[in-house]
Amino acid sequence: MKIYMKKIFLSIILALTVNWALAQERTFTITAHSGAYDTEDNSMEYIETALANNDDILEFDVRCRPDGTLVMSHDEVKSNSDGVLIADVLKKVKKYRTRINLDIKEVRALKGLYSMLKELCMEKQVLMTGIEEKDIEQVKRDCPGIAFFLNCEPEKKLMRKTSYRNDLIALLRESGAVGVNCNYKYCTKRLVSLLHDNGFKLSIWTVNEKKDMKKYPKFNPDNITTRKPNELRQVIAQ
Repeated sequence: MKIYMKKIFLSIILALTVNWALAQERTFTITAHSGAYDTEDNSMEYIETALANNDDILEFDVRCRPDGTLVMSHDEVKSNSDGVLIADVLKKVKKYRTRINLDIKEVRALKGLYSMLKELCMEKQVLMTGIEEKDIEQVKRDCPGIAFFLNCEPEKKLMRKTSYRNDLIALLRESGAVGVNCNYKYCTKRLVSLLHDNGFKLSIWTVNEKKDMKKYPKFNPDNITTRKPNELRQVIAQ
């Protein structure tokens, strides 16, 4: 029995060591998209599963109930009883080292969200996506100091033009964003180089197919969001 338990213990240590080594080699973080691991989107089951898998970042959608209560939901919330309370989620995740990607679906949630983050001392544990150019001023006003990526669609053909590249960098500097968040289809080596050369980051979503898991890590983005974190880790390790 002692020998059997020793073998199990050594197997766990080996697995943890391999995972740690792979994390050190990786140049980007992996975000577990809401609903990863075949769980329901924006559910507490998803949150608990992502935490159990020790993901770098977990992502969920932020909306308000009609009464202003913040809940996880992708679609508009029409009832004051729908959606999982974000306050409960934050309190659970606060105990872990995992970061949180708050995908903002409506900017009227920002002020209440900021108050909640301040109260829980979680300002540095979160980042925001879903922020578009039209939202920049409200983000600055209602969520000062909270890191966010700017959602945009950098056109591959236009990226060849100096003026287009300069305008993108100027927008990022003016906005205060840490970088660009875009669909993986807009990710190119030219875009990554442009952002990195100017001190910005690139986060791409949602990489679920194996062929894309093989392709896009080679572009060296700073974050890849996926519904299949374990599969992405396995592809990288091969």
